[in-house]
Amino acid sequence: MLSSCHLESRRENAKGMNMLLQSDYIGAAATFGAICQTDPTWHPAFYNRGVAMARCGKYEEALRDFNFVLNAHPDHADSYFNRAIIYENLKDYSNAIKDYTQAIALQPNYLMAYHYRGMVRFKAEDMYGALSDFTKALDLGRGVSMEVKQAKEFGLNSSGLFFCRAAVYQKLGEYEKAIADYSQSLLIDPSNAKAYFNRGAAYLKVYEYEKAKQDMLRAVELSKR
Repeated sequence: MLSSCHLESRRENAKGMNMLLQSDYIGAAATFGAICQTDPTWHPAFYNRGVAMARCGKYEEALRDFNFVLNAHPDHADSYFNRAIIYENLKDYSNAIKDYTQAIALQPNYLMAYHYRGMVRFKAEDMYGALSDFTKALDLGRGVSMEVKQAKEFGLNSSGLFFCRAAVYQKLGEYEKAIADYSQSLLIDPSNAKAYFNRGAAYLKVYEYEKAKQDMLRAVELSKR
């Protein structure tokens, strides 16, 4: 989508991207918006403004920008992905799933789209669909490393994926599998109080009372930090 003939737009776009990195979403949206006005054929600015607007919680404005980009570039997987996030935030799970699915159709190895679609399917009570998505994301993510701090922000590392799949198994009553996945999650990120709590609840279901007690106490300890 980038073209060498939009040099000034690209320079201003770089400023806007730096604002995004600094969490100045209002400033970034304004910077990208100025590009959209002066160079309305340069679609990356509309996409980036959509991202900034979404971060500001201005979902309708963000939707307009992603729709505009997709009208011109119907093969732009990231626009489908980001539009799906907005639909999810608006609790429009049907359209969110459709857009995550389209992003995956365009990029079959789109790990984040599988993970996020899995979370929407979980919210929509489609446990087997969520299980399939989290398992696929884990398969795609094997060998991919991400710092825990960054992973916690986006929920995309293997720790978060094991946690999500464990929650599905727990909902399905498959407590041993849930315990195994919570344990994998905690091996990667032992600071996750909720994983200890949930594993403790799963231990209760299989009558492992001492292990359940230890996990609950650890969860309480971590939650105080």
